[in-house]
Amino acid sequence: MDILFLVSLFLVAFLYSSVGHGGGTGYLALLALFGVAPVFMKSTALTLNVFVSSIAFYSYCKAGYFKWKLIIPFLISSIPFAYLGALTQINASTYKIILGVFLLIAIGRMLLVHNAITETSKKMPFLPALTFGAIRGFFSGIGRPVSIENYKIPDDKKQLGELLNLSIDIEDDIIFTTGGTGIGSRDITPDVIKPLLDKEISGIMEMIRVKCGIQFPNALVSRSIAGVAVKTLIYSLPGNPKAVKEYVEVIFKTVEHSFRMINNIDEH
Repeated sequence: MDILFLVSLFLVAFLYSSVGHGGGTGYLALLALFGVAPVFMKSTALTLNVFVSSIAFYSYCKAGYFKWKLIIPFLISSIPFAYLGALTQINASTYKIILGVFLLIAIGRMLLVHNAITETSKKMPFLPALTFGAIRGFFSGIGRPVSIENYKIPDDKKQLGELLNLSIDIEDDIIFTTGGTGIGSRDITPDVIKPLLDKEISGIMEMIRVKCGIQFPNALVSRSIAGVAVKTLIYSLPGNPKAVKEYVEVIFKTVEHSFRMINNIDEH
């Protein structure tokens, strides 16, 4: 799968660069097809797009084809609207739908519109250029899709298991549970989570228990666990709000690295 992805990536970059484009939409489509988490799609596609398009930009400038008059209206509106887009939070499903629609529009125009691609450049009127620049900037700027849902349920194994399985099936990035991590008869959270995990991340919880247990020995009784189920990170936290704060302060330092490892993005 990794070899197929790399070969496909090379072909997309080669084909786009051969006609002077960066290939951003192509990279996004490829990343979506290979199941890369949306949290990484935009930054990866942007990096590849900048690298490939900079080569084309240099060649076109050197050949005298670049014209500031054509690009200035788009820059004026696209940059601030890209910032607004980056502030917009959407869920992963909506993000992929928007991406698919824009890809289909681009493909349809090339295939169905006569003379959609020509050898000459035509200057677009200023106001339409501003409008299209704003639209392109806004949707290009939409970055990390974020959706947060909260559920409050009783200490019930069946209900907890159903919610966890649903989140795992739709590949939610991260799940936090609070409460039910002790040794009482109603403390069932770790027992429900553990069978669902493909890999347990024991080091995080062990370190937190030791760190908190030095000052608060009762923390050593917690059975909190962490792990990965398919591509979803799961953390079971204690029910005490102060303890939750102490746990997440450590967990958040590892989340970005964990996402990269789950999606086979090598940082080394």
